[in-house]
Amino acid sequence: MGRGPIVFVIQLFVSITVTAVGLWAATRPRHFQGFLNENYALVPPVHSSSFVTPTLIRMVGFGLLVYGVMLLINFRNEMIWLGKIFHVI
Repeated sequence: MGRGPIVFVIQLFVSITVTAVGLWAATRPRHFQGFLNENYALVPPVHSSSFVTPTLIRMVGFGLLVYGVMLLINFRNEMIWLGKIFHVI
């Protein structure tokens, strides 16, 4: 078995994971902040009065969401390109 299928599976996994984390951070920033604080202590604890950290997390989430979608679109284009090379499409 060549490296090609393994690379494609890893690329698809990374694309889906980045998109999922971006969606999680964009839709539920306080929950994501709590996760990051409990497991990695990267951000301050969740406070109901604080709005700066969730806003920044939400913006990073949108960035990750866009990046993940771009990775998925490029993965699709790459599969179409390979299909044309091997005369599958």
